[in-house]
Parts: sequence; C-alpha cells; structure tokens
Amino acid sequence: MKLVEWLKRNGKKPEAIAAVIGLSQPGISRVLSGQRIPRPETMARIVLATGGQVQPNDFYAEHIAKARARLMAGASRRALRAGREA
Repeated sequence: MKLVEWLKRNGKKPEAIAAVIGLSQPGISRVLSGQRIPRPETMARIVLATGGQVQPNDFYAEHIAKARARLMAGASRRALRAGREA
C-alpha cells in the first residue's frame, strides 16, 4: 500500500507521519508525490509507523514502471533508427 493511501485510510495528516518518522514537511511531501524514495532508515521507520502496511517495495513500483517506459521508448527509437539505416 502506498503511504498516501495509508494516510487517507487512517485519517492521518502528512505532518503527523513526518514527525513520527523524522522527516521535514518538504521531505514528506517529496516522498508522498513520488519525487523521492526514502532512505533505508526512513523506510524502516515508515514500516514500523504503519504497522507494516506500507513496505519498501511500495515505493519502487511507480519508479520501476517509469523506468520500464523509458527503456521501451528508447528501444523503439533505436528500432526506428535501425530501420531507416537499412
């Protein structure tokens, strides 16, 4: 479960979880928006604070999907270039 989803389900505000896990307001905002993946120590605190409902892999799914899309787009561009050169 994503941290933002956990906050909504549990009626918590970002500021509350930020204080518990030791992040600043800008830091928690970056984590919640997906701009930043928490450091291992912070991830461990998130797992503990959420009772294990939010896991480290929950932060990577979106980043993996974006990386896969970039790789596929690059492969498509290379294939197009190769076709033009042939």
